[in-house]
Amino acid sequence: MRKFKAVLDHLKAGHDYEWIALDSFTCMAQAMLGEFQTNPAKYGCVNKSGKFDGLAMYGSLKKYFKKMMESFLALPNCSKLVLFGATEKSEGVDPRIEVTIPGSYAEDAPYVFDEFYGLKVNTDKERQLVTGNDGAWISKSRMSGGAGDVLELYEPADIATIIEKCYVQK
Repeated sequence: MRKFKAVLDHLKAGHDYEWIALDSFTCMAQAMLGEFQTNPAKYGCVNKSGKFDGLAMYGSLKKYFKKMMESFLALPNCSKLVLFGATEKSEGVDPRIEVTIPGSYAEDAPYVFDEFYGLKVNTDKERQLVTGNDGAWISKSRMSGGAGDVLELYEPADIATIIEKCYVQK
């Protein structure tokens, strides 16, 4: 967490970046989990008798993780791109994607961002980003009119193309 804060401080110091990409919040959350488990007292993850409290740890992890995510999203004068690890879950005939952040913040994460697309690998091993609601994959858009006005429901997994379609003035 100290390294992430140092990076944020560097970026807040007036450096001029058009885009900042973070790959990945999932890895950062896993590192935070390890740090909390290594030094639970530092993060309030022990009970009154001094024993490790896993429930308190996940509550504390959610609080710290949310603060770090909000700090990243609050960086001024640039667009942010964040990547998450995800796993595919089988539910009936349709697969579902779930963000793999430890603890309960995984359910909240998609709603913090302006754009959140799922990565789908079809039967031909073609990687696609799901940019709208197809009934199975998590995705959302806050673009004016929604991503559906600019993007196809399934776009090639090429972030540069999506940025070009959605954000570059022509």
